[in-house]
Amino acid sequence: MPTKSDHGRTTGGPPSVPPHPRPRTPVTLGLAALLATAAWFLYADPAPPYALRPGPEVRLDLEQAPDARAYPDAAEIQPGVELLTRVYLQRLAAGDRRGLAELGAPWYRGREAAAGEWIGAYGSGDGGPVAGVLQDPVAPDLATVELRFADGREQRVGLVRGDGTWWLSLGDGDPAGADGDQ
Repeated sequence: MPTKSDHGRTTGGPPSVPPHPRPRTPVTLGLAALLATAAWFLYADPAPPYALRPGPEVRLDLEQAPDARAYPDAAEIQPGVELLTRVYLQRLAAGDRRGLAELGAPWYRGREAAAGEWIGAYGSGDGGPVAGVLQDPVAPDLATVELRFADGREQRVGLVRGDGTWWLSLGDGDPAGADGDQ
């Protein structure tokens, strides 16, 4: 005979069966895709804080030095180095001292003065094509591009990467200073 405390309990019956799983709906799949895309954007390399402008036009032919082709790092870094070099040449051709200084590594000092010097030395070109050679990247996060302007002038530009972004070695500073207090 059931007691008051046994009220509502079933005993001796078959075990309970869990309900059937719900089929995945397009909304659930869409939400999963959205979350995966958001995670990819959060963990992918950040976009650089600079970009090409509508003008002036830049004609750059950037290739890897023969000895650099043997190193996979050269091919890996070329897209970032090429973008920075194109942006640099554009700011240089425009005579944009402030814009050029903004391409210098943030932990360097004297970027605006150095930008003025570079504009004076290399900025008065005819806007012709520029040949660039990406040299052997001997150390991670450091690169060198040798530029030959259409009028015969040559410039060797040091580049440094910090927090996934390539910068010019413009001004005074330590290329390894991205982690330091420059």
